[in-house]
Amino acid sequence: ADEWFHSVRDSYTAAKLAAYGVRVLNTGCPSIWCLSPVHCAEIPRTPSDAAVITLTKFRRDPELDRVLLRVVSDHYRRIYFWRAQWEDGEYLRELGGLSCIELPPSLAGLDELLRSTRVDYVGTRLHAGIRALQWRRRAIIVGVDNRALEMAKDFDLPVLPRREVSNRLEAMVGGTWPTKVRLDEDAINIWKGQLGAIIEHGAPRSRVSCL
Repeated sequence: ADEWFHSVRDSYTAAKLAAYGVRVLNTGCPSIWCLSPVHCAEIPRTPSDAAVITLTKFRRDPELDRVLLRVVSDHYRRIYFWRAQWEDGEYLRELGGLSCIELPPSLAGLDELLRSTRVDYVGTRLHAGIRALQWRRRAIIVGVDNRALEMAKDFDLPVLPRREVSNRLEAMVGGTWPTKVRLDEDAINIWKGQLGAIIEHGAPRSRVSCL
C-alpha cells in the first residue's frame, strides 16, 4: 500500500526509488541489523593466524585477485577457501591456486568454521563477510559491486574498494583497527514496527539476531 514504507539497503537505492514516488526507509540490509556497537566491540581488532577467503568468478579481475591471494598467503599461516558458487573454485585454480583448506560449499560449512575457529575473513563475497561479522570475526570485504560499496558509505562496513587492493589490502590485513558498523536504529525500528502492525493474528515479528 502507498502509506507503507519500503525498506532499502542503501541511500543510493533510496534515492532511485524516491524519484518514482516510493516511500522508503534506508534501514540497510537486515543481515547487518544485529551489528550493534556492543556486538562490534567483541570483534578482534588484531589479525588472527588464519583466514577464510572467497572469490567471485562472475566479477573476476585476475590481476587484483592475484594480489588478494598473495597478501593472504604472506600474512596467514592457515587459509580456508569457501565457494559461494561452484565456479569460484574453478576460478581459484585459474588464478594459479593456493595452499588452502577447501570448506564444504554450504552455509553450514562456513558457519562451522566461523563458530569453532578464530579466523579473519578476506574476500569478495559481501554476505560471507557479513556472516563473519555476525560470528564476531574480523572481516575485510573487497567491494566488487555497488552493493558493498554503497552499504559501506552509509553504514561503515569494513569494505575495501577493489581498485585499492594493491595499495591498501596489506596494511589492512596486518593492521590493528576496530569494526564500527553504524546503524540507523530509528529507521529500523520504524520499519519493524510497521511490519508488526500489519501482521495478522499475533504472528511473530520479523527479527534478526546474531550468533
